[in-house]
Amino acid sequence: MIEQAFAPAARYLAEGRIPGATLGIVAADGRRWVTHAGKAALIPEPEELTEDHWFDLASVSKVIATTTMILRLADDGKIDLDRPLTDAIPDLRQYDVANAAERRLTFRDCLAHRTFLPAVEPIYTYGDDPKRLRAFVLQREWRHGPPVYSDVNFILLGIAIERITGAPLSAWPLGPGLSYGPPPGPAVATERCPWRERVLKGEVHDENCAAMGGQTGHAGLFGTVAGVMIAYWAVDLLARAVKAAPFPPPYWWQFTIDGRVLSFTLIITVVATVVSGLVPAFLSSRGTAAEILKEGGRGNSSRLVNMITRVLVVGQIALTTALLIAATLQIKSIRNQMKLDYGYDENSVYAARMALMEGAYPTEDARRDFFMRAVRSLRANAQFESAAMTDRFRMTFAGAGQYEVDGQTYQTDRDRPRCNFESVSDKYFTTLGLKILEGRDFTIDDNDTKQPVAIVNASFARKHWGNQSALGHQIRIFNPAQPAAWRTIVGVVPDMLMQGPFDQVTESGGFYMPLLGATPAPQFCTILVRPRAGQRADTLGPALSRAVADLDSNLPTYFPGTPATFHKEILNGNRIIATLFTIFGIVAFVLSAVGLYGVMSFSVNQRTQEFGIRMALGADAKRIFGMVMTQGAWQLAIGLVLGAGGIALLLGVVAAAALKNILFKVNALDPTIYFAVAALLSAVAAASCFVPARRATRVDPMVALRYE
Repeated sequence: MIEQAFAPAARYLAEGRIPGATLGIVAADGRRWVTHAGKAALIPEPEELTEDHWFDLASVSKVIATTTMILRLADDGKIDLDRPLTDAIPDLRQYDVANAAERRLTFRDCLAHRTFLPAVEPIYTYGDDPKRLRAFVLQREWRHGPPVYSDVNFILLGIAIERITGAPLSAWPLGPGLSYGPPPGPAVATERCPWRERVLKGEVHDENCAAMGGQTGHAGLFGTVAGVMIAYWAVDLLARAVKAAPFPPPYWWQFTIDGRVLSFTLIITVVATVVSGLVPAFLSSRGTAAEILKEGGRGNSSRLVNMITRVLVVGQIALTTALLIAATLQIKSIRNQMKLDYGYDENSVYAARMALMEGAYPTEDARRDFFMRAVRSLRANAQFESAAMTDRFRMTFAGAGQYEVDGQTYQTDRDRPRCNFESVSDKYFTTLGLKILEGRDFTIDDNDTKQPVAIVNASFARKHWGNQSALGHQIRIFNPAQPAAWRTIVGVVPDMLMQGPFDQVTESGGFYMPLLGATPAPQFCTILVRPRAGQRADTLGPALSRAVADLDSNLPTYFPGTPATFHKEILNGNRIIATLFTIFGIVAFVLSAVGLYGVMSFSVNQRTQEFGIRMALGADAKRIFGMVMTQGAWQLAIGLVLGAGGIALLLGVVAAAALKNILFKVNALDPTIYFAVAALLSAVAAASCFVPARRATRVDPMVALRYE
């Protein structure tokens, strides 16, 4: 297999068009193949290329390093992708705060290359001081243009990462086989650089990155073929179970045995075992014969030993409380996500994604013509009752941003409201089983170059025009760099959930734009087909694949399935996390119950003589029972207060910002969850104390007086 894949490179090597090449392939089951041929360098001396040579990864740095760092910071709650870069870089265009469009760029804008910034700029020609060049990037008034793949976007993201972490990009853990330059091993030569007037080998090739210190968001990363290949294999039972799940997690989830975690666990286990044996031995060795006889005569255990055991049980109860509350919150979050109403029957349609690459469809007209032919062909297919297209990814994620309404004035950019928007073809709503409430649907002739139009949902219309008709009013997406055309509203449709189960925003208003007449013409789209009566939507996969192949045999479809399937797959990662939390909570729950039972049983055994004396002096069984239960109740109460209070402080104050991205429409301080956990633990604690307390009431005073 690898020889066939390497054949083009081998041909170029034979023709002298390239000096060397390395290819790595990793299979789904973890198997790896690596091959290489040619030279790593030609001058000053030829050098054979090996698997261990480091390559300048150039713009791949954007994907492997910078994007990963930004998404990790977002997961940690340190940034909000939809917030402006100025959250991390407050001095961005600091001398023109009121008008600088750069100050409104968000992290998501830069990640998605949807800014007005240029593709590239010869920053290195303005000097060679990394600090001054960074200041130049931040304070420059960049020329505006249409969104393009831009190095400047990722240079800004790299600066943001440095500001947030307080460290250079090289301080970020990248994994084996990846490093910012200079690489730690032999490197592959790139070219003779006319600017630096030497052959570059182990130096960053990108001039801007080199001038800015060799570590920027858009370039600077070096890697071996093994480092670039995703070759970490899931080696334990958890990984195999997860991979075999009906809805497996994303491919980038990797489960491995972390050496540091394993070492920490072993050390803690050994320390706990040794301490639990040494402490009683140490306490026993300190006592005198008289004290031991005196204590044994009363039948009481050492106060210090009692105190230690009770403290440990209180700690168990506190930890169990915290884990059960966290698990319950996560489970409730998953339930909220699973119960979302998307506004249509998710099992009634079948969807698949397709992409028109530049090689086969190089122009907008070519892409637009194909989509037109595809829609007509699918609607004429006897297998489908209806067909439509949308730009929504996996019927889950649509566009979102600020917009303007005619007749409204906005003092600042922040005053403009946000909503969801989606580009769809005609008959999209019919395919989903929805009816137009007012006005008309899009037609196949609607075109942005003629008359830009839009359809709004009922919530959007009600929000802006109340009981009046929304038809004829105008709206547009807010884009300060390139103002969009006003769109005339031609229809109103029922509400649908336009974002997936991760959007916490309760605002349901949104609008739709024509997909087939969009400018620029889309490159990616999702096809929707509805089955005929009596047929299940999830059986339409083969028919849809054949229909697309009839249009273009080289055009594959991907991400196939019903919207219901998509939503379950997307939530599977959260479901796994909730399951793990539940397992941890159950284990802690059992341990706390066993611990409390053990301590109470031990206490009753040690106080047998005391109970006998009390009963001989007139104490009844009810009083003895109450003494034992009260002791357990105090431990339970202290543990509940510590556990619930600690987790409330953590979730409600310390980690409140991060939880917004984890818990879906769940109050981290929901009193019902806290009281439910407290009631559950109280019931288990009562059961754990009941048996020892019952045994204490059955002590025979005469037997107890002879005890020990």
